[in-house]
Amino acid sequence: MKFAYSTVACPDWTLERVARVAEELGYVGVELRSFGWGSSSSACDPALTAGPKVQGLLRAAGAEACCLSSGCRFDAVVTPPVIGWAISDTERSVREGKAMVDLAAEIGAPMLRVFAFEYPSRERRVSAIERIVSRLLKVVDAGRARQVKVVIENGGSFCTAAELCEILDEAQHPMLLAAYNVAVASLAGEDPAKGINVLGDRLGLVKVKDFAEGKPVALGDGQVPVRGAIEALRALRYRGFVSYELDRAWLGGADPMPMLRASAERLYSWGGGVAVGPRGVQLA
Repeated sequence: MKFAYSTVACPDWTLERVARVAEELGYVGVELRSFGWGSSSSACDPALTAGPKVQGLLRAAGAEACCLSSGCRFDAVVTPPVIGWAISDTERSVREGKAMVDLAAEIGAPMLRVFAFEYPSRERRVSAIERIVSRLLKVVDAGRARQVKVVIENGGSFCTAAELCEILDEAQHPMLLAAYNVAVASLAGEDPAKGINVLGDRLGLVKVKDFAEGKPVALGDGQVPVRGAIEALRALRYRGFVSYELDRAWLGGADPMPMLRASAERLYSWGGGVAVGPRGVQLA
């Protein structure tokens, strides 16, 4: 497997520094969080830089944009229930998703992360899934045209592997895979090692983070069973990316370098890899 880190750890860094740290710590991938064109929420948002330059900066550091992570979600309820389909903007999330597909293609990211998310308790689950998937598939088709896979992350009303499978089963599309967040699944009561086995070859990306007393920490310093998840991925012979997500963009915090460094070392140790220098690893 290959290891990456998410830029939610460093919203105040430039892309040049993001690439330099990937090289220094041995991360071979970067998960780039984007808030879309015109946003100033993150200095390293790839939407603020020309696509070829993003690719060049990462390539020079021996890394790649493993995923473009967006906040796109497809759960908006149509109101009023019938006429709302005619008078409401029911395609907004589709337009946003397609724009993110274009950005992913421009920066050379092979995947776009999105969410299904939540539906109201009064709504039947099957109806919510149909509504979400009908929009999601339009973005997935746009991704197929640009050779960008869409990975859907667990959360909201779909926190576990089995719940993600409900979306994947309804969609039945080879360009739609799971972005399995180990911490979210664990908080929902799922054993992430079992969730990984449930998803199997439907895994497109695995996201890991750790918390101690509600505060983000380096992997292995908190209560999330990340090591067990990595060992399950080894047993599965997973060859995709595992991305460390340090939620500094949302929760604040000091210099992320110590936690990024410690987490990289533990990922390589648990994953059976040995760092061979700033440009990558030699897998066992």
